Amino acid sequence: MKKNKIVTLLLLMLVMVMMLGSFASFAQEPYQTYTYSSEGFALYSPSAYTPIRSVGFMDIPNAPAGFANFSSPTDIEVDKDGNVYIADPSNNRIVVLEGVNYSYKFVLQSFDNNGFNDSLSGCAGVFVNDEFIYVCDTAKARIVIFDKEGSFVRTIEKPYGTLFGTDTAYKPISMAVDQYGKIYVVSSETSEGVIVMTSEGLFTGFIGAQNASYNILDIIWRRFQTEEQRNSQVQNLSKPFNNITIDEEGFIYVTSNSYVDSGEQQGSIDNNSADYAAVKKLNSNGDEVMKRNGFFGPGGEVDVQSFSTNLNAPTGASNIVDVAIGDEGTWSIADFKRSKIFTYDQNGVLLYAFGDKGIQLGNMQEISELTYQDGKLLVLDKKANTFTVYKRTQYGDLLIAALACENNRTYGAAVTAWLEVLRFNNNFDSAYIGVGKAYARQGDAVFVSVDGQSYYKESDVAVYENNVVVKHTVNGKPDGEELKINREYDKTGYELSMEYLSAAYDDENWSDAYKEIRKDWLADWFILIPIVIVLVVVGISFLFRFAKKYNDKVALLGVGRKTYVQELMYVFHIIFHPFDGFWDLKHERRGSVRAALTILGLVVVGFYYQSIGTGYIMNPTGEYSTIFAQLISVILPFALWVIANWCLTTLFDGEGSFKDVFIASSYALAPLPFLLIISTILSNVVTFEEAAIVSMITVVGYVWALLLIFFGTMVTHGYSFGKNLITCLGTILGMAIIMFVGFLFSSLVGKMLTFVTSIVTEISYRV
Repeated sequence: MKKNKIVTLLLLMLVMVMMLGSFASFAQEPYQTYTYSSEGFALYSPSAYTPIRSVGFMDIPNAPAGFANFSSPTDIEVDKDGNVYIADPSNNRIVVLEGVNYSYKFVLQSFDNNGFNDSLSGCAGVFVNDEFIYVCDTAKARIVIFDKEGSFVRTIEKPYGTLFGTDTAYKPISMAVDQYGKIYVVSSETSEGVIVMTSEGLFTGFIGAQNASYNILDIIWRRFQTEEQRNSQVQNLSKPFNNITIDEEGFIYVTSNSYVDSGEQQGSIDNNSADYAAVKKLNSNGDEVMKRNGFFGPGGEVDVQSFSTNLNAPTGASNIVDVAIGDEGTWSIADFKRSKIFTYDQNGVLLYAFGDKGIQLGNMQEISELTYQDGKLLVLDKKANTFTVYKRTQYGDLLIAALACENNRTYGAAVTAWLEVLRFNNNFDSAYIGVGKAYARQGDAVFVSVDGQSYYKESDVAVYENNVVVKHTVNGKPDGEELKINREYDKTGYELSMEYLSAAYDDENWSDAYKEIRKDWLADWFILIPIVIVLVVVGISFLFRFAKKYNDKVALLGVGRKTYVQELMYVFHIIFHPFDGFWDLKHERRGSVRAALTILGLVVVGFYYQSIGTGYIMNPTGEYSTIFAQLISVILPFALWVIANWCLTTLFDGEGSFKDVFIASSYALAPLPFLLIISTILSNVVTFEEAAIVSMITVVGYVWALLLIFFGTMVTHGYSFGKNLITCLGTILGMAIIMFVGFLFSSLVGKMLTFVTSIVTEISYRV
């Protein structure tokens, strides 16, 4: 009996554990929240929003009898009082819900239009401001305006004016009104851009027309067509937008899915470009003004191959169908293809992405619209005929708080806020950038690190010799207590900024902070720096003059074996006088194999130093390689060149031996290690804007070496310019053939070894 009780107790405990597991699974969002790294890898992050309920027609309190179910709703809006407006075109109505419990308020459907019975028809869009409700009465090609109580005010028919042709198609599906009453309309049949009208409906023009997409083959073909043939073809027109919204400052956000099936939209994301972008920000003149400071352009999914818990997730560019304005300059877009939401800050930096297709609470079957409501996010599901209410999480609140500190220019608080975000998500590159930029704005202010926490030296701490006294505060005032802790280090805001920005590979902002530090350093050493520069220039000039005199003396010695130093010093002559230099190198024996090997060794050292010594601006990710890897990367292509060139020139009456080719090619590389070392040293002191100059030094080294190889080959083999050019191209082809044969041979050897190993193994089993 006692045994049965024990078994029963264990079974009850097992059931409780299973139930707890079930509860935990319900608490887990059915989607993964993530951002993207600078390399394009998805980085998981805490959830910024969590779903709390789904609202369908059965969930609407106080709905009148006979209230029909939603049928493919197309738009959802919220006014300043929190009331919700849903466009339900299949039922020819706008449903208005009270904003707390989403209870029924009224429906816009039939109305008295100046004594005539009128009604909405296929109303695809709705917009609400402080005074009016604007309805895109799509099927009747007009805009119907109601007051906030639902009473009819007036209609705005198809735009009129000399600029709007009578044959221009007009099918309003979305609209927005700015603070001055100007109306902006998106028509699904209009390709000229956003339609702009006065509050009275007078057409004033189009803004924001998208770029027309051209096929390169069509462009080439049109070159050969007659004028009549060109005129008879269908013209490439701009693509229409599919949605529009407006922020408090009057900036217009428009979305488009016209280029979703081409590579142009994804190219705008990869290149951070506004051309063919899925979402744009326009001013009142139609100029694109969106900041695109993120790693990738705002426009939805970056890794378009697949990123979803759903194994059958779609691929390709995001199909963006709506944009909504959030708190502190944030804005979100809806991806219809993946039922995902991507949220960006006012600089176009991705804060988080979440969502997925499905029927679980929080997932969407067909996402169509979204809008914000007092810290919550309402997302419309066109297929499920519901909208889901998402509540911002603690992590989401921290992001908004950090952005608020930046917008209010309270940079000290911004540091604290972003550090708190990093405590939740240390994979969030934007948080590192936020901390770095906040520190940078505090400039030369000194911070003291205590137990890993930075304190502003002037206000938060008092320094006594080797210790730090941290002042405890209550509501910003000292409470009298002081804690004495060992001091770790002092750093300025610029120095701390560089640390955090480097963690996110933000080389441009890092450069701005470094520029200020370098400015102070230059001010401290402004007398010594010109002296050092003059000494370096004089030293180089002296070295070249000495090398010239030395080589001239050696030339008087005539033909014969030279010392190792004489062979190396000849480099300074050959790099400036390639024609007579390579001639003497071969015929007067001014070089040798040992000197050539030394030069090759210097080239390897130069590349190795470049790999480990390049400054942050030109190597933000800190990539490096080993001396062995550099040895292979230099020796292998060099050996291929020498072998292929010698093999080819023996067939084309080349006068140079294998040894001559080896020595001449080695001496031709002489400028490369010196310029690599110089550019590497300079890479540690230049800013982002100056990096191109350092890169140019490296390019000069490569070009110089290639020209010397070309002229060295020509002189060594006694070729004309044209014949040498053909020979060099043939040598490159020969290198490719040798590599192919080498790979083929190694593959065959590998298969033979596998075959022999299999035989030996089989014999060992049978013996």
